[in-house]
Amino acid sequence: MIGMPVFWRAWENMEHSMRTGEPAFSKVHPGGVFAYLADHPEEGRIFNASMTSKSHRDIAALLPVYDFSQFATIADIAGGRGHLLRAILKSSPNTQGILFDQTHVVAEVSPDKDEKLSVIGGNFFTDHMPKADAYILMNVIHDWADAESVKILSAIRRDMPQHARVLIIETIVPLTPEPHLAKELDIAMMVLPGGKERTKEEYAELVAKSGLCLKEVVNTRSPYSILEVVTT
Repeated sequence: MIGMPVFWRAWENMEHSMRTGEPAFSKVHPGGVFAYLADHPEEGRIFNASMTSKSHRDIAALLPVYDFSQFATIADIAGGRGHLLRAILKSSPNTQGILFDQTHVVAEVSPDKDEKLSVIGGNFFTDHMPKADAYILMNVIHDWADAESVKILSAIRRDMPQHARVLIIETIVPLTPEPHLAKELDIAMMVLPGGKERTKEEYAELVAKSGLCLKEVVNTRSPYSILEVVTT
């Protein structure tokens, strides 16, 4: 994925991001990175495979630190091919999973035999969210600026049951100056989709604008944390 020419062309325009705060990718494709991938199936396939591979590395650090089995139904919002959700279902056999992502992303996803998985194609900016006891967003919110992130979280807040929880899985930018993956990703998010990594305080403010409340941050042995969010 890193070697895809379209990404290199975006990095060549990094100065545009530095001067304007806008994603450099917009200089390559005005519709943005996700519209580009939807219009270019082969590059979209490479991107999806890359995200799946990356997430398999991180999933091993998530499962031991949080009890996903407490939820009867979990919806994985913008969950790609469902790699995280399917790992959770294997470790929590009594849980039902709902994979929600764009139609072209989930088109080739089908449940295995006896797998408690349903697949819904949709757009979190325009469509209703499925009903669930928990909503997972892994590496989703960091793709977007604050305004779009609030729209995504507000859509979930609108449709979620009062008792449900939202689990945001992201890197958290430390306030201290040591090297951290979040700081590298912050630059990549600025150049490519136009998003950003955030501090704990920034996430708390973001979810509050969406009618939600940050209850707890669960750290893992990886650079990723689980931010448990509840209704206010």
